Amino acid sequence: MLPGVLKILTPKVLKSIMSYVFEKNTLDLQMDMVLERLRKLEKESHPPRSYVVCDKCSYKIKQYEGTD
Repeated sequence: MLPGVLKILTPKVLKSIMSYVFEKNTLDLQMDMVLERLRKLEKESHPPRSYVVCDKCSYKIKQYEGTD
């Protein structure tokens, strides 16, 4: 069935379909920008915790961030 369809399509139409499928278009670029922005937001929303290393046992202890 596919070879019959390819015979019917003109080279210009076939070329435009192939370029739409295999080349990046504006929607692909917009999606890449959205994904990059999402990665940045996820990274900023979950900052790494600060730890203090115990001198005696070298164990990581979460640093106290409260006020006294």
